[in-house]
Amino acid sequence: MRFVDTQVVSYVFKGCSDMSIENDHISSVVANEFLEVYSNNGSVANYYVPLNGLSIEKFGGHLGLLRSNAREHYRKRGFSKASTDRLSLYFGKDYPSIIDFGPKAMSNLLNGRAIKTFKLTLTPLDKRQQRRLIHRFEFLCDNKINCIPLSRETSELAQKLLFQFAKKHELKTNFRNSLNDILILATTIEASGELVTKDSLLSKFIAEQGLIKIRRNEKWVCCDASKEPEHGKKRSLESKGFVNRSWLVKERRSQFVQNA
Repeated sequence: MRFVDTQVVSYVFKGCSDMSIENDHISSVVANEFLEVYSNNGSVANYYVPLNGLSIEKFGGHLGLLRSNAREHYRKRGFSKASTDRLSLYFGKDYPSIIDFGPKAMSNLLNGRAIKTFKLTLTPLDKRQQRRLIHRFEFLCDNKINCIPLSRETSELAQKLLFQFAKKHELKTNFRNSLNDILILATTIEASGELVTKDSLLSKFIAEQGLIKIRRNEKWVCCDASKEPEHGKKRSLESKGFVNRSWLVKERRSQFVQNA
């Protein structure tokens, strides 16, 4: 199972790489980065994807199951936080808390190729942004990308990895960017897949930890979690002394959008 990170997807999308990503896998974190769900504020998103988006898609029109008296509301304002699932990652006083909105919702929409419902979620954005993001969503669909939702277990693994990463490496100015890199890596490890990346610092960290086997070529680094590293066995993350109890993950499900 091959995963690609956001940078790889962007390179292929812009025509800067002739690499084929057809039928590849991405974390919902990559989908949310590429489709600009994340905002500069870690507690809100630029727009929200409803968890029952596929149900809406199956019924005619953009509005599907929505009651007629609610249609104008969603057409103008989009969906609320309550309509989607979320994972809240807390880091005590060390780093800002981060909420990842819609990991399951976005994965469902992308895997279901639900373009009509995706268009509806974009109504809070200006028309230019909407056109750009629709083009990106269609690109992922055309390449038959498979999206794996971020889970609580994956997020907890990512916190352990981040704890180790921060011991030796400086985090990016925007904390969320570093966290997203680690979340993408954690998704790959949980799935026993391989991650194709061009992030040299992330690759260096993986090599230091002895987590997964690394292969290099002129353009990309491939980190394979399905095989043992060349030198020794995979290290156990459970034995790394992660004892910061203020770091935790909470999961919350959505309130479904009202149906007819």
